[in-house]
Amino acid sequence: MTEALPVPAPVDGSAQAQGATALPPGIALPALCEALLFVAAAPTSAEELAKAVGMPSDAINGALDELAVALAASGRGLRLQRHGDRYALTSAPPAARIIARFLGLHRTERLSPAALETLAIVAYRGPVTRGEIEAIRGVDSSGVVQTLLARELIEALGRRSSVGQPVEYAVTANFLRHFGLASLAELPPLGEVNGRSVEETWDERSLGAREKERAPLPETEPSG
Repeated sequence: MTEALPVPAPVDGSAQAQGATALPPGIALPALCEALLFVAAAPTSAEELAKAVGMPSDAINGALDELAVALAASGRGLRLQRHGDRYALTSAPPAARIIARFLGLHRTERLSPAALETLAIVAYRGPVTRGEIEAIRGVDSSGVVQTLLARELIEALGRRSSVGQPVEYAVTANFLRHFGLASLAELPPLGEVNGRSVEETWDERSLGAREKERAPLPETEPSG
């Protein structure tokens, strides 16, 4: 029988102390957030969780921080993933190779070197325009941008307030899942990428192509 994840109870000064809705008996706020994220059909914001629970967003944010620590420290197969202001439960990066085998993901699904290079540019320098991508790569990138959009690894954020109003692109929550990242803060430092080929670095991070276990990456902020 699977054991329930032990998580800390809400600390003093939590939403309960502020007169918010009482929690159901036998469950702490971090565990309740975990349950809601487990059944959520899409990444969910702290505000949406707060509305469901009947507590302030600050209390939910604190509970999500506790949940992230508890999941990472427990050695379980789930991690809390954050993309912008939204959260989701995702599989732990060390399980990626076995998950790929279980789901029947094949090496033919790997991204091309051009796609990996473009994706790295968007991840580290985004939001970026297609013109900026092409200035860095030195070649037309319209086709590879469309490929990444179709695979939902990047998304159009809107138009920049500049001459021509070009479309700006950024990576998606699906990008984080594909490369086994909890957030953009887990991107390998640019120096690590520049010291090897972009293709080698990102191909190893790909969920569908990973063929060996990798040690956790240091949590560093991506360079602008």
